[in-house]
Amino acid sequence: MKRSKAFCVNCGRETDRLIDGLCAKCYSEKGGFSQIDGRLRIEMCPVCGFIKHRGKWIEEDLYEGMRRLIIENTSFSPQITWRRVDVDFRRKGKTLYDAAIKIEGEIDGNKVEENLYTEILVEKTVCPRCSRKAGKYYEAIIQIRTDERGFDKGEMESIEKYLTESVNRLGKEGRDVFIADRKETRGGVDFYISDKRVAHSLVYQIRDRFGGEIKTSAKLFGMKDGVKQYRMTYLLRLHKYRKHDVIVKDEKIFYIKWFSSSGVKAVDLKSWKEYSFRHKEIVDFNVLRKEDFVREAVVVSKRGKEIQILDPDTYRTVDAVIPAEIELDKTVKIVKYRDEIFLIPPSIE
Repeated sequence: MKRSKAFCVNCGRETDRLIDGLCAKCYSEKGGFSQIDGRLRIEMCPVCGFIKHRGKWIEEDLYEGMRRLIIENTSFSPQITWRRVDVDFRRKGKTLYDAAIKIEGEIDGNKVEENLYTEILVEKTVCPRCSRKAGKYYEAIIQIRTDERGFDKGEMESIEKYLTESVNRLGKEGRDVFIADRKETRGGVDFYISDKRVAHSLVYQIRDRFGGEIKTSAKLFGMKDGVKQYRMTYLLRLHKYRKHDVIVKDEKIFYIKWFSSSGVKAVDLKSWKEYSFRHKEIVDFNVLRKEDFVREAVVVSKRGKEIQILDPDTYRTVDAVIPAEIELDKTVKIVKYRDEIFLIPPSIE
């Protein structure tokens, strides 16, 4: 059965589809497809600039936040396929903005344009994170110390950079975490962290990256809702040995290839064999700092496993034997210890 045509009550045009008695063209021209309140409010922290969105404080540009607020608070007709929303802001006071909104869409190929106006009041509210930060609130202390040595050049700076960047990243993700204070002590640096769970995670991340042993202690500092509240102290003591240091035990001499939280992998400089040690297995090893014992030397000649190198201190030619016959560059890394010279395998440099 053939479907009968309908007529638009406005223009009389015959059409297959009527919307509220109108053809698509007349319907697209009647307007009123979108609405918005005359005034909206947005909360912004005057200290960090974060915007409050659905109960959470997030890092967001104010204009982007106001645009999002407008879209979220505009009612759109479901009959229209909406294509674009443009907003032009004009500041009219310290905390008040005018917003001219242009909305574009279409229905059955007919263009629809809407113009709306509203104003946005920016309410300055200090976020909980900045409020607590101003009061130097903290739940944990991360203490960085060394074991029987000083800090290397740039070592503490690298640790602090990693810690700061990690905390800042979590803050941008909406976590209520910050470094409340930093204090230098005779043995190292203490970092006061606002969240003890985050501090726990961070100190283990630092250990995995820089090595060391962790000791944990707790101190009661108050009650909340009848529950005891504790502040945690995480002491990270960096190992006395580092990557590329040399460790010695009896007649054995090892070059540290790398280390992790569980132990180290080292190369026997006499045989070039690799060994794995747990940290507790090498606590009584003697440590030769790489700055003092690892040197670079020029290769004068090589024949099989026998080589001659130029002593970097005396500039005399000295003989050495390597455990394996391999190709060598013009220069090699060596360890001078007790009048002996040991070559570090080029493959691990």
